[in-house]
This record gives sequence, structure tokens and C-alpha cells, in this order.
Amino acid sequence: MTFNIGETVGPYRIVSQLGQGGMATVYKAYHAALDRYVAIKVLHPSFKEDDTFYSRFKREAQIVAQLEHAHIVPVYDFSEHNGNPYLVMKFIEGDTLKHRIRRQKLTLEETLKYMTAVAEALTYAHERDILHRDVKPSNVMIDKADYPYLADFGLARIASTGESTMSQDVLIGTPHYISPEQAKGVKSLGPATDIYSMGIMLYEIVVGRVPYSADTPYAIVHDHIYKPLPMPTLVNPTVPPAVEAVLLKSLSKLPEDRYPTATALMAAFKEAVEESELGELSAASVQLDKFEEASLAAASLESQKTPTPPPSGIDDQLMAHVRAAITEALATEAAIPNPYMTTTPVPYPSTTVRRRRGARRGFWMLVGTAALVFICIASLAVTLNALNDPVVSRGAPASEEEANEFVPDSEQLPSPGQGSDFKIEQFNESDLTNLTVEQAEEVVDTYPDMPESYMLLSFAYLNQGQPDKAQEILENVLNNMNPSSQMIAFAARSTASQGFNNEATMLWLAAYHLDPENDEIRNESGQYIYRQLRTVSLQDLEGFSDTAQPYIDSAFAKTLAAQGIIATVPAMLEDSIPAVARRQIEKLLNDALVLDDSLAETHLVYGNYYELIGDLEEAQKSWSYAMSFEDAPEWVQREANLKLQNLEE
Repeated sequence: MTFNIGETVGPYRIVSQLGQGGMATVYKAYHAALDRYVAIKVLHPSFKEDDTFYSRFKREAQIVAQLEHAHIVPVYDFSEHNGNPYLVMKFIEGDTLKHRIRRQKLTLEETLKYMTAVAEALTYAHERDILHRDVKPSNVMIDKADYPYLADFGLARIASTGESTMSQDVLIGTPHYISPEQAKGVKSLGPATDIYSMGIMLYEIVVGRVPYSADTPYAIVHDHIYKPLPMPTLVNPTVPPAVEAVLLKSLSKLPEDRYPTATALMAAFKEAVEESELGELSAASVQLDKFEEASLAAASLESQKTPTPPPSGIDDQLMAHVRAAITEALATEAAIPNPYMTTTPVPYPSTTVRRRRGARRGFWMLVGTAALVFICIASLAVTLNALNDPVVSRGAPASEEEANEFVPDSEQLPSPGQGSDFKIEQFNESDLTNLTVEQAEEVVDTYPDMPESYMLLSFAYLNQGQPDKAQEILENVLNNMNPSSQMIAFAARSTASQGFNNEATMLWLAAYHLDPENDEIRNESGQYIYRQLRTVSLQDLEGFSDTAQPYIDSAFAKTLAAQGIIATVPAMLEDSIPAVARRQIEKLLNDALVLDDSLAETHLVYGNYYELIGDLEEAQKSWSYAMSFEDAPEWVQREANLKLQNLEE
């Protein structure tokens, strides 16, 4: 149990929950003696017995207490209540820089203001031999007066003594913002590691996206170490060359080639802005398809400095450290992919089935031994689910008469010459429901390079009762043909309306991960998949493993995987929830919070988990917190509200 609303903790009275991360929960509290509000961070009960996490938590208080700077969140107190250690900090009513960036692109004026404050805070800490080691937008708080603070020195390290906030010297930090030397596990880190992370923040704000983004944390870390920085001017043509030069220097692979201090970096950035007469940032002009090309262009500039990725089998000690360290940092039991392997398109169609089988193995490694609890009823689940599966039950038409009951007029198919005017959206539901393979193949022959053509062919195979063939085609489209998120969403709606749930789930996952900032897609995809997983059988969960595996390293997919296990457990067990199942659910949800603690969906599912284990107080807190996010999807708010209403009855 953590703290309850209204509970008195020492001299503080708990008012509300502010946030929840993978390690701790943060509350707003009132300190009557000083007539002010404070923020209280309390360690999760599951971690308080772990000396590593407890030491890290206590060390945060000791480190930050040394820092008295206008742009660093001050620590007021550290104590324990009923065995629960807690940290008392200044209460900042406002937002994070991460949320500001996600809601709207920052102006040049805002960028200079916030990043200058971060630079001054870091330089102050560095002058006192203290490193932050987790500099990122979500650790920059902005109050209602638009005043920025650098928060969460939980990963801080005393540079001169080599003392760490972790009992073991493992790699910690956030993959998207981690420096190459920190990713390698170098012990003698210096201020350059924070300067690199700050440079990533600047790159993200100015260019429009972080430079390295991949399917797994391992791949991202690997890119930080070995992959040349994508040239900003090639990715976003509006970035002036002078600003690009600053970004390149701050993000050099070699620490000694970066700026000596964070304030020196910002001084150079401001000078570059003035020199280029930059009036405003144009992050919206980023060209996502140019990142690989931009990395190749950068290789020629950094060839003398950038280490070449070693062949497989060489430098195994380094990559073994990276794998073990990230696993420790994310507290996950996921299968570890080969860090030297890049994500490549899946050839069509011969290797697709092999990839899907491998995906299933990977998912069960992620879910772990909790699945063994259910394996005894697997045969029954397979049989019953097959009878109710729309893909199976529809099968092929029962008769020739049924097959010919309705055939779309051939004039409805796009004809040669329509060219770029051909859009899959021109087909209505009845067209897609009755589309034949022969008709769809005509479209493919006419427009062989258009993803819309193959989407139609997949619908035709579904109509013909060949879901495996249809899924191979859909995977080929998603992996090789760069369909738009809107096209994928249309296909998801269409397959869902016809009862093809597995294919619709795959498409909604793809649409969301292609465009996670699209509120409409986020709302529709989450709502559809959540409903599918709210009442789920073992076979359904196994089917979800196939479709979710390419995205399982995202907070969204981890959250949904946890919901699948939560829904499956009560159907299989009547009396108690096995400890192994509880651990796996907690790991998935904690991993999701580490990746993105602002995803309302995760807090909703955490509430469902607390409900499952009978902790209704914590369930109520999680559901209430899920509803508090401004960007919480409508379905999350409705579901959480319904859960809260049921508690009151």
C-alpha cells in the first residue's frame, strides 16, 4: 500500500496523486506548519525491500539537497512513514517540457528560455561534481508562471568519487537521450554525458524528432554508440547550417569533442541563431523518410571519429553489458534481440510465416512463465475459440449460390488511367465484403506499386476464407510499402466491421505506432484493442502475441499485453492469482511507465490490475489518475469513470 488521499504523513496531509512512474508515486500534500503545498515521492512497496532501489531513492535526496539553484527542484525532507520511504520536494504546478513538445512545437523564444535554464542548472551541478545522467524533456518542469526547473536527480552520480545511485554499476538512463559512453557502461563519466543528452533535446526541438528511433531499446542504444548522427539539414531543410554545426558538435560520439559546458553549448546555439537570422523554428518540416539518408551523409563527416560497428562476435563484452544493463534498467524479462541486427523489411511472402512464428516465441519469453499457469486448458481454449472465431467460422462460401449472391460491378474497380486518384477509401463496405481475389488481382496488375492495391487483395483473401494469406499480404504492405497511417486506419476499420479481429488488431497497432500523436488513431486503436482484450481466451492472447511482437517494446503494446494477462487470469483460476502472474503484469506495466509515464491507458490498466488482486483503494487512485490527463482518450475516461462508479455501488 502507498499513501491514501487525506492520510497524514509526518507533518504533511496527502491531497491528491500527481503521477506514477516505474519506481515511485508522487503526491501533492499540504504542510500546515509552513502553509504551503509540497510534492511527496514515495517508493513503490514492491521495491522498498530491495536495497538497490532503496539506496537509489535515498541517494536522490542526499544529492539534490546539496544543490541550491533557481532552476533545480529543491528537496525539503526525507523520511519514512509506516516503513515507506518518501522524499519531499517543492510542489510545481504546471507541465513538463515533454508535454509541451507533444502538444505543440516550441517557439524559438521558448526554446532559448527553457534550454538556457537547463544549461545553467546542469553547469551549476557539474561544477559541484554532480552529474544528472537522465536529462530529457520529461525531467524539465515548467510552472504556471512559465518558469522552468530541472527535476529528478534520481540517476545522479558523484563524478569525482565514482559513487553511483545504484548498488551495481549498470547502465541507467533513457535510451533516446543516453550518451554513447553511458550506453557502453563507462565508469569515468563526465559532464559531457549530460551535454550529449541536452544536445539530443535540442535536436528534437529544432529538427522535429529525436535522431535515433528504433523498434527496441537495444537498437536505439546501439545507434547512439555506432550510427552517425542524421544530418539535421537533410532531415529538415529549414535548419540553418550554423545551427546544424552546433548540433553536430554537441552530439559528437567522442566526449572530448563536445562543448566543455552546458552553458557553452547554449551560448554557441544562440550565436548560431543570431548569425543565421533564424526567425522561428520549423520542426513541422521534418522529413521522416530522410533519416537513413541523413545518417549516411553524416558518415562521411565523422568517418575519422565514429567507431565502426563491430562484426557479430567482436566486442561481445561491450554488447553483453548493454543488453544486461538495459534489462536491469527497464526491469524486463523480454527476449534480447541481436543488437547488431538492424530492422529490415520482411521479404514477401516466403519468410513472413517464419517471422510470425518467431514473434510468438518472443512474446512468450516476454510474458514469461505466467503462461504456464494456463497451459493445461490450452487445447480446450483452441477448440472453443476456433468455433467462435469469425475468420474460421466464415470459411469459404457454403455454396456457389452464396458466393455469387452479390458481386461488385466491375465498373466500381479502378480502371487504368485513374492513377494517383485511386484510393482505397473509394470502396464502401459492401464492395470490400464481396470483393473477389480475381478482381483484386486486376487492381494489383494495374497498380503494382500502390499499397492500396495489396490492401484490397488482402480483403479478397479474407472473403475467400484464407486469413493466413491475407495476413502475409498485410504484413508485406506494412513492412515494405510505407502506407499512410490514415490508410492503415481505414483498413483497420474495414476489417473490424467484417469481424476479422486479428487482422484489425494488427492494423490498429501499426496505425498507432506510425502516428502516435494522432489523437483520433490513438483513441480508435486503443479502444478497439482494449475491448478485444477485456474478455480474452488463451488462444486469443496467443494470437495477440503474434500481432503485438513488432511493437512490444513500446509502452502502448506493453500496456495492452498486461491487459490481456489480467483478463485471462480470472477465467482460468477461481481462487487466487499466482505470484508469477502478478510479477509479470507488474513488470509489463512498470516497463510501460519507464518508457512513457504520461500514457493514460497504462494507468487505467494498472487500476484493472489492482482490482484483480483486490486492492480497490489503489485501483481507485489509478483510475482517477488516468482520467486526469488532458490528452486521455475519450474511451479511457469513459472506462475509468465507469470503473469508479461501480466501486461506489
